[in-house]
Amino acid sequence: MSLFQSNISLIGLDVGSRVVKAVQLEHLRQGFRSRAIAVLPRGAQESPDQTAAQIAVVLERQGFLGNQVVLAAPVGKLQCEMLDLQPRASGAPIEQIARAEVARVTKADPTRFEMGSWDIPATSRSSGTSMIAVALRHEEADLMIDPLESRGLEVVAIDAPCWALHRSCRKLFSGEGAVAILDLGWSAASLHIADRQTILYQRTLWDAGVQALHKAIVRQHGLDESAAELMMRSEPSSEPEASAKLPSLIHPYARLLCDDLRTSLAFARQRFPGNWANQLLLCGGGASLAGLAGFLAERLGFTVSIANATHLLESDKRDIASSDLPLLTSAVGLALYGQEEA
Repeated sequence: MSLFQSNISLIGLDVGSRVVKAVQLEHLRQGFRSRAIAVLPRGAQESPDQTAAQIAVVLERQGFLGNQVVLAAPVGKLQCEMLDLQPRASGAPIEQIARAEVARVTKADPTRFEMGSWDIPATSRSSGTSMIAVALRHEEADLMIDPLESRGLEVVAIDAPCWALHRSCRKLFSGEGAVAILDLGWSAASLHIADRQTILYQRTLWDAGVQALHKAIVRQHGLDESAAELMMRSEPSSEPEASAKLPSLIHPYARLLCDDLRTSLAFARQRFPGNWANQLLLCGGGASLAGLAGFLAERLGFTVSIANATHLLESDKRDIASSDLPLLTSAVGLALYGQEEA
């Protein structure tokens, strides 16, 4: 059965450093709803082969249809460059030049990576072609693909995380202006500026992952890692006194995050001075940290909301409480890969 020709999507598979998220969607007349969802913790010392074996078992047990999956390129392995090149009207082979430039900057063999690129608005000082190019080395792609295919899964594509987030979040954009999307992962955060048509800007905030907050909680309160993680999720724990101090722990992290965001947003506003929606969408495992959305809204002057998967899809009557997790946002976008309606 070809899933592209049915009402069932591919399987969006977001393999993070700590958690694997899998989503498959069902195409309705007015949009999509979740058909199958799985969230699978990863062990710190778990090998890619072990992870692939667990994924194959979970997909079968959770009722996913087919074996075709779409992966997100790891943020730490994906090269991203903003390029200013010759005008397209010059007849120059822009894509070839872009590949050569990415190879030069990253010191990579131009025949040994896959690249995607898209045009962005040119600056007032440039009459050429401005674009964003993303590249993933073949050896990094093989490390993702081979373990899964050895377990009977077919990797249809490896997608840029920014485009997965754009597909899943676009229906939440409040207007036609540029919107900020902040993906708060474990080891890093990623900021994306996008309008309804394209990704305008992206930056990885390497020191803004929630791992830094987790370490601070462990260090300051002498908790084990599991108890500290329960605190971060605002779940009941055996340490009520420590839980009461959570806002004071989050605020230093949030202030550093605000500083990083201000710098990036100021650059993006200067680079793209047009219409802005003053809207920030939070997703990823750190999006639901207690009080974070309100803190960012107050400090940045943006409307800040959490992009839960239930906001991205059509509602249905089935019990899919796990879909109320912002960490599924990227997996939803991956499942939408190849769909005309996003």
